[in-house]
Amino acid sequence: MRVLVKAPTKSAEYIHKKHIILTFIAAFLIGFGVAAVIINLVNMNEKKYLSAEVFLKKTDETMQELQKIATTLNTLTVKTEPPVETPLTDSKSSITPQSKKAAVQSMQSDISLERIKVYIHYPKEKDGKAAGGLSDFLKSKGYLFANTEVVHHRSREIRYFHDEDKEAALLLQRHLNDFIAGSYSKRKFTINIKNWGRYYPGASKGSLEVWVFF
Repeated sequence: MRVLVKAPTKSAEYIHKKHIILTFIAAFLIGFGVAAVIINLVNMNEKKYLSAEVFLKKTDETMQELQKIATTLNTLTVKTEPPVETPLTDSKSSITPQSKKAAVQSMQSDISLERIKVYIHYPKEKDGKAAGGLSDFLKSKGYLFANTEVVHHRSREIRYFHDEDKEAALLLQRHLNDFIAGSYSKRKFTINIKNWGRYYPGASKGSLEVWVFF
């Protein structure tokens, strides 16, 4: 028995070719679309990377500028600070005999020696000559009253009785030291100052007592 196979017609072949072409075109378009999407994503990432890089670069440049400004301000601050001036005087020569003498004269000018009464007490007759010499020395300095008296004691001090006479007592101490230095250069001599006002509150103002032995 013979089987007859019909040959495909031209219309069937055309449809088959058209199907193949459409499939190819569809595949091409899909591939092109995917490629386009990928390219766009890559471009977006590159733009983000470039933007971040530009931002970091600008930030770094800004920090460098701020550091330059800070350095400039520090330099200006150091330059504008006034220099500290130190005195060129020698500490050893700051107190000279001339300045000490001037200080005594200044104190003496502030104290009226005419109103000061000095009572010189010495313990033994042998000290009478030195006590008399001290009296004469004080009178040469401007004291109007400087009397001597023998009183047995073993003290070396200047006594005052009112707070307002303390400066006069200090000046008398300096005058006494000057007298000792001029008369007994090799003798060590120390005399203290004490306020005896609580023991003798009724003592006259301007009265000073010198209790001394030579």
